[in-house]
Amino acid sequence: MLELLARAPDPAAAAKLTTVQVSAVLKRAHRRHVVGKTVVIRVALAAVIVTLNQQIAALERQVEAYFLAHPDAGDRVVPARGWA
Repeated sequence: MLELLARAPDPAAAAKLTTVQVSAVLKRAHRRHVVGKTVVIRVALAAVIVTLNQQIAALERQVEAYFLAHPDAGDRVVPARGWA
């Protein structure tokens, strides 16, 4: 599954994965019932990516809030945000 996430880091890329590509990944991982699993994975992959992106965004907001709550926050730049 990690190989598929690497190949499709966003929902648009996941939608472009072909049945052949997903099947090849499953075969390399020595999975059984490749045909049935391929269909399920192609449908679920975009939803998984959307959920992961939502969770990452929520974590970023939490980290930013904790960072800004720190007493020295006014003297520093927020990582990856570029503002003080």
